[in-house]
Amino acid sequence: MEIKEKIEEQLEKRKNQFIEVFKKYDNAFGEEKKRAKQELEMAETRVRELEIVLKMFEE
Repeated sequence: MEIKEKIEEQLEKRKNQFIEVFKKYDNAFGEEKKRAKQELEMAETRVRELEIVLKMFEE
């Protein structure tokens, strides 16, 4: 499997994880919502990082 394909596959997984974390955040309240927000921000960062790496491969 090509490196680009592996990155695309990983990006899909991270996007799915982001959606799951977002659902958790959306249903949380109080302290749990604060923790979920931090988790959501981390998940978003991971997705963005892979998008940047993938863009570098496409250029």
